[in-house]
Amino acid sequence: GVPLVLQKNYGNFIQSPQWCKHPKRKTKLVSEVKLLASKEDVERMSADEIQKLIEENFDYNDYEFQKNEKFKVTSKDRMTNSHKILYKCPHCGKEYSTIGEGTKITCTNCHTTYEMDEYGELHNLNGETIFKSIPEWYLWEKAEVIKEVKEGKYHFEDDVILKRLFKPSVGYIPIGKMRFVHDYTGMHLRGNYSDGTPFAFDRPVELSRSVHIEYNSKDKKDKKNVGPAIDFASPTETYFGWLQTQKLALTKIHFATEAHYNEFMEKRAESSSSNKAN
Repeated sequence: GVPLVLQKNYGNFIQSPQWCKHPKRKTKLVSEVKLLASKEDVERMSADEIQKLIEENFDYNDYEFQKNEKFKVTSKDRMTNSHKILYKCPHCGKEYSTIGEGTKITCTNCHTTYEMDEYGELHNLNGETIFKSIPEWYLWEKAEVIKEVKEGKYHFEDDVILKRLFKPSVGYIPIGKMRFVHDYTGMHLRGNYSDGTPFAFDRPVELSRSVHIEYNSKDKKDKKNVGPAIDFASPTETYFGWLQTQKLALTKIHFATEAHYNEFMEKRAESSSSNKAN
């Protein structure tokens, strides 16, 4: 009984990117409100058609916006913490070897250095520029993880400090150190409560279309465990696990979760088609 309207806010991601929210950069900000379908259109459309229309219009690239609008970002922290998402070097292929500081990101393995100019474009300071923007680099990493999943090579393990997220007045309730395993069967946690009682959590691939990650999650009561955390959700509880060893793996885990889910659904569709044919 209502129209479908989309509002897009341009420039806010560059102002405060997920991997480095502070200090905020001075940027141009533009809000766009767009009518995607009138009330009458919505009444004629199926749920799938409405969903498709929404997804088609959710395409968003702040760096493309900056390029088209030709505005400068003079902040000296343009690439600070960018290694949290640009974790793989496109030149030597090494993972978790990049360091983003100031306006540059450098691979500690092959020493390739990229610098972002005031218009958001990347430049290799000592060789060929493979990617001219953060989104290009990011999507290449995603394709690399999809390839790894399809070839059966993906597996991740690390210890996490696990806590249960309770009501706001209480905050987090500590559970203990757990072993986190992410593989083709889903996400798994094994360990013990502080009193020694066994703890187990399993979230299968078919229930993990994506995963909520936080690059710098904080617990006001615990100053030691601040940083990358994964949200492990069940139908009744929400847990957060802080990675202890490989703290730059969040983005890859995010990519792999989606890749596992998509592969599972593709195989299910193929199996269903085969059964119908038979």
